[in-house]
Amino acid sequence: MKKIISAIAMSLGVLALGVFTQASEVEAKASAKYMQDTTTEVFLVQSVTSDGYLDCAPVNPKLKGGYILDNDGKYKVGDIVEITYWNDDIKKSHKLTGKKLSGIEKKYGSHINKMMDKSIASDEFNKARKNLAKASVNTTKANHKLKEKNVTIAIKNHNKYETGVELQPQKKINGKWKNESWYDFNFLDSAEKIYIKHSIDHDFMGKKGTYRYKVTTINYDIKGNEYKEKISYTGQINIH
Repeated sequence: MKKIISAIAMSLGVLALGVFTQASEVEAKASAKYMQDTTTEVFLVQSVTSDGYLDCAPVNPKLKGGYILDNDGKYKVGDIVEITYWNDDIKKSHKLTGKKLSGIEKKYGSHINKMMDKSIASDEFNKARKNLAKASVNTTKANHKLKEKNVTIAIKNHNKYETGVELQPQKKINGKWKNESWYDFNFLDSAEKIYIKHSIDHDFMGKKGTYRYKVTTINYDIKGNEYKEKISYTGQINIH
């Protein structure tokens, strides 16, 4: 009886081992198939995104797109990284060094240099824009009569780059400032000063009152997206 039980146990063990081996083989084949379907390309870590990730672009100029990597200290801007991926899923990545790096630099050196120049320019561009100074906006005088033609405003950009300045006129009604139905927007070059005129008869509708301008100074990132803004207000303008 013991021999029969032992024989059955051995048979079950062999069967279980066979099933395990077969499952392992299926898993290995699936993994091998997955790796066959993946793509491996070389990327330059080009910049740090506004939300802190690493933006990577392919060093081969014939390829488009790119990848975003976690900024976990593994790579830095300027590193050449080989990435194996499938669709948007990154399987593995590593920084190139030695002969492999030399080969990539020899093959794509000109394109990599252009990318780095763009990356440095972008980095300096965005660093400069972190320090946004408010534009100064002043009227040439505080009191105006209805028979006058215009309210004249002087605007100066105190930043070392082009800045957008939005003027939103507001009227004081029952002690509260209310936006008028129009606004004025201007781009100013670095340190540029301009004078603009707003018609009392047309823009201010020929209406008496106490007014001011809400001033929004805006800067933009290298792609032209709004990056940061600061708000200030002019002194009161009286039209009587």
